[in-house]
Amino acid sequence: MQSGFLAALVGILVSILSSVTAWGQPSQSLVDSALAIPYNDMVRDLPRSQALFERALAESRRDAQPNDRGLADRANLHRQLAMITGLSGQLDSSSYHSLAAADLFRELGDPLPLGIMLCDLGHGLKRRDLPQAFAYYREGIAILESLGAQEALTRAYNNYAPLHEMNGDMDSALYFARKGLVLVEAQQDSVGLPYSLNRVASYLLFQERFQDAHDLMLRADTIRRITNDEHGLAEQQVYFGDLYQSWGRTQQAIAYFEEGVHRARAMNYPYLEQYCHERLAECRETLDDASGALFHTRRAFAIKDSLFNETNSKTIFELEQRYQVAEKDRSIAQLGAEAARRQLYIWISLIALVLVVVSGLLFYQVKQRRLRAERDAAIIAERDAGLKAVFEATESERRRLAA
Repeated sequence: MQSGFLAALVGILVSILSSVTAWGQPSQSLVDSALAIPYNDMVRDLPRSQALFERALAESRRDAQPNDRGLADRANLHRQLAMITGLSGQLDSSSYHSLAAADLFRELGDPLPLGIMLCDLGHGLKRRDLPQAFAYYREGIAILESLGAQEALTRAYNNYAPLHEMNGDMDSALYFARKGLVLVEAQQDSVGLPYSLNRVASYLLFQERFQDAHDLMLRADTIRRITNDEHGLAEQQVYFGDLYQSWGRTQQAIAYFEEGVHRARAMNYPYLEQYCHERLAECRETLDDASGALFHTRRAFAIKDSLFNETNSKTIFELEQRYQVAEKDRSIAQLGAEAARRQLYIWISLIALVLVVVSGLLFYQVKQRRLRAERDAAIIAERDAGLKAVFEATESERRRLAA
């Protein structure tokens, strides 16, 4: 009876403890679903993707002591958020998520994504903190080179070259651009090859090797026409325009820049259109066409003002998003604290229940032992009284017979 009651009590306690433990675990399904989204679907609706990944990240943070898989999931969520916020123009948020991802990959001892994230950090910081960008790139490239990660190194070299260009070191820029081109050609990457060809060609312009630059750009243009890369073909007009402007063939440069304006406008690509108008103003000035130079200068400034206003709107939006994220984090922290208090109360209640049950069982056992001892004492006393009566009767009979 008592053993059955104790077994039932233990079963109830185990069930309650399992429920309490499960309550604090994150929903793995949400995290897995977010990480399984294809790239094209992710970038199709950036605000929606950002909201989803932020919810998944908040869910993953519920696990106070995650295992390696939990840390890897959290790192990859930060990595994707860095990409999403970067494409949305939220540069501070992108840097934050990149740093968080890099720290987690470093903690996990996973060098390949760590090297990639460090290079991404350098790429994102190049216009705000060039020395720090160089530091991140050096560390990231060293890791990728030690691993022989050819695909990741291709992207790293191509993006590292502009940092040297910004630093005024054109020889180093050309060196890394060529290293990237060699890897792209070895991989037969039809998407990355035109980019690398144009990158090397652009640096050859500084050495006045115009024909070599023209041959590389022509290869890039041919590939983009074969693949029907509309975005790339729009940019290709600008590369040819830069080539002919540097070569001193101004009329040909104007033709390419004007075509670039038409293509950029058709694709709603304002940065490219602004660049073309700026170059057209320079070309018209070279031809002593003051009216044409003024027209294109005004168009470039109008687009720049529009982009500036758009940038301000994005900055305000980013600040609002960061505030909302901070509020969400604060709410999550409050929920976590409340959950911890509830869990503490449950534990205290369980301990109190166990103490009450154990005390009751001990009291019951002590009482049963006392009753059993009293019953045994009464039996012994009754037996002693009987034996004493028999003894006294025997003695009385012996005295009577002796008389």
